[in-house]
Amino acid sequence: MEQIIKYSSLRSVLPLLVSFAFVWNVESQAQIVFATGSDAEVTEEGLRRVDPSQIPNAWVSEDLDLSSYREIWLMPTRVAFREVAERSSTARSRESGDEFFIDNDRRSDFSDMFGVEFHDALSEVQAFTETEEAGRNVLIVRGFLADVASALPPETRSSGFITIDWLWEVNYFLELRDSMDDTLLARIGSRERVEGPFETSETNPVTERSIRTWTRTLARGVDQLAGISAE
Repeated sequence: MEQIIKYSSLRSVLPLLVSFAFVWNVESQAQIVFATGSDAEVTEEGLRRVDPSQIPNAWVSEDLDLSSYREIWLMPTRVAFREVAERSSTARSRESGDEFFIDNDRRSDFSDMFGVEFHDALSEVQAFTETEEAGRNVLIVRGFLADVASALPPETRSSGFITIDWLWEVNYFLELRDSMDDTLLARIGSRERVEGPFETSETNPVTERSIRTWTRTLARGVDQLAGISAE
């Protein structure tokens, strides 16, 4: 009889324990943890850095809450290249890892590739559907590449007999804004150098892989942000 009573008590308490565990889990995952100590940062716009262990390289408004947003409106991407004087390369400059001028054709190809990959990556974000108009439940999303530099000498672009130490250096990031008032809500991104060594004949596939990695990283950050909000 005692064993039956104990079993009956456990059976009645178990749903409460499961319910409590579920609520605790949901609440614990629904709160942004801001970085502290040496990791803490605040941007000029007042965005605070999220703890890197929760979301790497994310800065958000202190009262961020994305729960009311259901759609994203993808804006055209923007790419800005570092100002570098146009000059011919030398063996010494190649060995020192200097950056080189990027001609207009290569700039255009690089920018177009980023635009396509960014749209493809953000289209796969699970938390939102796409739209092309503003609304109270719509986020504006724009991708950026800034301070883009390259160590590929322009006159050796198609040659496979020259080795370079690195290919690209970029700041890649995206911004989330409210579509009604253009308020900046979040920024996700990082700086990266695509380290080699590479032969110049490898630059196209390496560029494609690098851009795909950056855009997938940004899309993953959006999905992560959508799953949490600040108190």
